[in-house]
Order: sequence, then structure tokens, then C-alpha cells
Amino acid sequence: MVYRLRLQADQEGVVRLRLGLGWRIFFILVTLVILAVIVHDGGARGILPVLGAISLFASIYQEEWVFDRRTDEVRGCAGVFFLVRSRVFPLSSLQRIRVRSSAPDRPEIGPARGMQLRVTQRGYVQLVLEFTPGSDGDDPVRPVVQTESLRNREHVVALARQLSAATGVPLEV
Repeated sequence: MVYRLRLQADQEGVVRLRLGLGWRIFFILVTLVILAVIVHDGGARGILPVLGAISLFASIYQEEWVFDRRTDEVRGCAGVFFLVRSRVFPLSSLQRIRVRSSAPDRPEIGPARGMQLRVTQRGYVQLVLEFTPGSDGDDPVRPVVQTESLRNREHVVALARQLSAATGVPLEV
């Protein structure tokens, strides 16, 4: 799967989780193929321009989490150009890194519904950051960093272990 966050650490105490280069390359190639088809056909018709615009925006989409010990900040941002949502939390208030899994309830599967249940009711695994509650007694903030299919659990656990080791924050699997 191309949509996976990659961990990068530097010597100055900054750890980054960001989309890999494969994400951009894949969608740039898709955009170029769609553009070539449009040029070859002599114009933009049908759904191709819409698919081209979607793949172009996907190629410039950014998602990044920065754990900076020097400034005691965890910054998360996701979006495209000026439509980027940023959130900042104190790194010192990060209680734990948690890997949370969910498996769907599986009722008795009849032959007609078997394929539908396998496709629509897959389990998932999430990499979650748990921050301490604020001084006003609110619930703890728990942003989800990555969500994957349950069959990719080992990848998410490995990423959580790397992040825990790099930041010194306890891990709960």
C-alpha cells in the first residue's frame, strides 16, 4: 500500500512521520497518464478531467506529524495548499502511544452474504497519540495518526515501536 506514513529522525531531536515519496510518484504518474489520454483523444471528455484533478490534488497532498523535543511540540498537519489543517500539542503532555485494533462482529455467514461481509466489515488498526487532559478537566485528546486494515497490523505496531523509541514515550499495544 502506498498510503503509509514513514518515520524519519534527525540528530537534533526531531522525529517526523510523513507520507512516503511513493505516494507522490504514484499520483504524479496517474496524472500524467490521464493527461496523455486527454491529449491523445483531442480533448477532455467524460470523467477523465475529474480523475485528473483528483490525482493531481492527491499528488500534492501533505500529511505530517513532527515530534520536536527542542520546542516541546507535537505538530500535525494534513491538507493541500491553503486547505491545511494544523494542530499543535505539547510533547510533554503526550502520555502514551497506543495501537488500537477493532475486529468486526462476524455473524453466521450465509453463502449469499459471505463476500459482502468480507469486503465491508474488515477490522482495522490505528496508531493513536494520547495526551493528558487539559486543566479544565476535558477528556484526553487522542488524535489518530494512521489507520490501516487489520491485516497490516504488524506494520502499524512496528511504526509505533519506532516512534516510541525515538520519542521516549511509552507504547501500549
